[in-house]
Amino acid sequence: MTDKQLDTKLVNAGRSKKYTLGSVNSVIQRASSLVFDTVEAKKHATRNRANAELFYGPRGTQTHFSLQEAMCELEGGAGCALFPCGAAAVANTILAFVEQGDHILMTNTAYEPSQDFCSKILGKLGVTTSWFDPLIGADITQHIQPNTKVVFLESPGSITMEVHDIPTIVSAVRRVAPEAVIMIDNTWAAGVLFKALEFDIDISIQAGTKYLIGHSDAMVGTA
Repeated sequence: MTDKQLDTKLVNAGRSKKYTLGSVNSVIQRASSLVFDTVEAKKHATRNRANAELFYGPRGTQTHFSLQEAMCELEGGAGCALFPCGAAAVANTILAFVEQGDHILMTNTAYEPSQDFCSKILGKLGVTTSWFDPLIGADITQHIQPNTKVVFLESPGSITMEVHDIPTIVSAVRRVAPEAVIMIDNTWAAGVLFKALEFDIDISIQAGTKYLIGHSDAMVGTA
């Protein structure tokens, strides 16, 4: 669908017939354990459980795979992980890249629970966090440490709405700490008004509770 306009993508993303079974929307599949017709089918599912293959309910159903495919199409990502809420998406994504002794560099206008997770939880695990001014631009290099593993952006900033100079920040980080993982809470842009991955950001995170859900009646996080 790369040649289709955004409105068309929004209508069609994640709605292939393997997810809709011919209906307009993706079917709701609720399952924990699954039944396989043969031992070979079970072995196939085991080998491919990380590749949107039905294996075990907590690892995803067709309903989850439909949303993951839609998010990849809309944001241009190689893959998508789903979480119960945006805060869970932030926490688990950061946890995937840090360990004791590492350093996180986070904008001081990030969502408050994101900051609390770093200072109150990761701090107990030996991971340090420092914060930078969202308008810092290329001077972000002054805050990068030898053990900086994650640079966390959020633009516009939560509540106060400061906007990063993202191309400048990303370029500066890549020059000084090329191995650092750059991630962004991209909730405000819903993944479509700002294409984070096109700006050399590694991971785009959303609290899908806001714009993806849109009706204040469900929660989800994506990364």
